Amino acid sequence: MPQDLLERIEWEVLKDKIIIQNLTSLGELPKGSQRIEVWRDEQYKIRAKVYGTISSGNDEHREREKGVAGTEAPTFSVEGTDVTGLYKYTLNYCFIENIQQKSVLNGGDYITTFEAELATFEVKIQSTVKEQSVWHVEWFLNGPDDLYLFPRSTERSFSQTYVRERISVDRGSKSYPGSASERHSRDFAFVDTGEVKYILSKVPKGLGPEWSNNIGIEYRWEWGGIPDKDKREAIAEITSFIIGKQLLNIGYSAFDSIGQPIKQVALTPWGNNVVSLSKLKGLSPIWFSYSDFYRIENVLNQIVPKYLELRNELKLNEALWRYWISSSLPVEINLPILHAGVEILAKAWFKSNKSKLKGVYLSKKEFDELIEDGMSIIVPKLQGKHYGDRMIRKISNAFQMTQNEQLTFFFEEIGLNIGEVENEALKGRNVMAHGSSGQSDEEISYVIYLTRSYQALFHRIFLKILGYTGNYIDYSTKGWPERHIDEPLGGNEQSKKN
Repeated sequence: MPQDLLERIEWEVLKDKIIIQNLTSLGELPKGSQRIEVWRDEQYKIRAKVYGTISSGNDEHREREKGVAGTEAPTFSVEGTDVTGLYKYTLNYCFIENIQQKSVLNGGDYITTFEAELATFEVKIQSTVKEQSVWHVEWFLNGPDDLYLFPRSTERSFSQTYVRERISVDRGSKSYPGSASERHSRDFAFVDTGEVKYILSKVPKGLGPEWSNNIGIEYRWEWGGIPDKDKREAIAEITSFIIGKQLLNIGYSAFDSIGQPIKQVALTPWGNNVVSLSKLKGLSPIWFSYSDFYRIENVLNQIVPKYLELRNELKLNEALWRYWISSSLPVEINLPILHAGVEILAKAWFKSNKSKLKGVYLSKKEFDELIEDGMSIIVPKLQGKHYGDRMIRKISNAFQMTQNEQLTFFFEEIGLNIGEVENEALKGRNVMAHGSSGQSDEEISYVIYLTRSYQALFHRIFLKILGYTGNYIDYSTKGWPERHIDEPLGGNEQSKKN
């Protein structure tokens, strides 16, 4: 299989260095800028440099280097084309760093050249040929290595034919067989919810960084249109949660009907150490195995529509951000962040129309009416007393539940049966919030146990909100057994002890 063909359709655009020599719009680049080179570094972040010459008396470069301490550098965009003019390059969210100058002898005269680091977070390559996008692939780092997540196979084949026709001599073209090759691999799952269809696929080995399992999410126009950016982000979010790895978006490619790229975008992935993050073991909330090969498709078919429906109302994406951030932190400090994600879900739930209690014992209006006469007596007596205003506020807000009480009623309203292990994990977050260094091996093991228990609790909460009715993985129990979503961590016996 020709490598250039594979790279064009099976991986993102910034796999090799890009050189832009025809700059059509400099934005805020220094005067005399002539060439930009763009590439990815060892952490797969976008890097760029701009090169040019300085005209005599131009002090702009020195002024740029001074800057103003404490101010934010304004960003700008840069545009250019390739030598053919068929592709337009756009670099967005740019700012200049670290300008270096040197003088060189050229034809008996000295000229001053410069190079500067160009920070940029998005590179777009757009075909100037007006074609409709019929095939769209989002590219991700940090994919899973679980073979049972990809139940379907792809056949890749390549053939070529040499055609020779001698005009006025040969009546028809003469074709001569060339080489052909093909390869089968089990590497994708097909999600079809009825309204949304997409392919979750592994990127072939040899493309993308070796330290990552690289992933594509493919959409096609024939499947009801290509979702907009927000919906594609949402699909990647819930897919990440189910497979147990946070997919890190690095851009996308849009193709025409014959597989030619008409728009390609490269992005800098989230996170400061993508290599280390990609090497972490995934933590899926659900087991996937050979005995139920299409389970990933069945689960996503059920979960994706509900996530798209509830994502904004219940702030599911914000809760997931806390979950992923906590997953990347040391176990000594991760639980308070994870707990913040649960609190986001609870608060959003009580604000939604799905909640009956709304996180209060009584409505504020009803409570104020009930205590109106009493407050007319209490307030004058407390006014002027030390901390009297605080006591008045506490009495006035007594209709509200405490945060712990809100969590209890939140679990009840979503129908989540919790037991002793969940309660221990909920209390354990306070241990971490006020923990200390120098813990013994036994204490560290307990902290890891609390982390795994709380992560499994988060899984149960999230799955329950989305209407999931199957089994989950109990990470609090040795051997990580499967339990039904309505069965608490540690089993029903733990729930009876509570």
